[in-house]
Amino acid sequence: MNIERLSEKTKGLLQASQTLANRYSNPSLEPEHLLKVMLDEESYVVENLILAAGGNSQKLRQDIETAIAKFPTVEGPGAGQLVLSGSLSRIVDNALNLAEKAGDKYVTAERILQAMLLGKDYPVSGFLKAAGLTDKSLNEAINQVRKGRTADTPTSE
Repeated sequence: MNIERLSEKTKGLLQASQTLANRYSNPSLEPEHLLKVMLDEESYVVENLILAAGGNSQKLRQDIETAIAKFPTVEGPGAGQLVLSGSLSRIVDNALNLAEKAGDKYVTAERILQAMLLGKDYPVSGFLKAAGLTDKSLNEAINQVRKGRTADTPTSE
């Protein structure tokens, strides 16, 4: 994962997801942690994208919270030793590829969300699909919001 290619907002979301995982005493940082903070983010960029794509953000939020509550926890000496899960690392790498194909120099939250949806092997993809998202509807919503603009600076988002 190339941190330098992440937008400032995406870096902040990753940091917030680490805090969330630590709050739940989870041993690994998972895509669900990141999606939850993306949904809860105060500018509602991701939630608005989901709604624009015809998705049900409330169902998604409930499914994600239920999934996080089921994650294993660590107490005692090993607590706080958070590791990045392989699935989250691959999602960020896939988001980088999606960003490059779209002409973006930086990975934005929209591309992370798109990579989550496209990752058929990840439970987070199933949650997004169950909330009514499709690749086509999400891509159309991203294009509608961006209006041809690309993420060419770390603060483009």
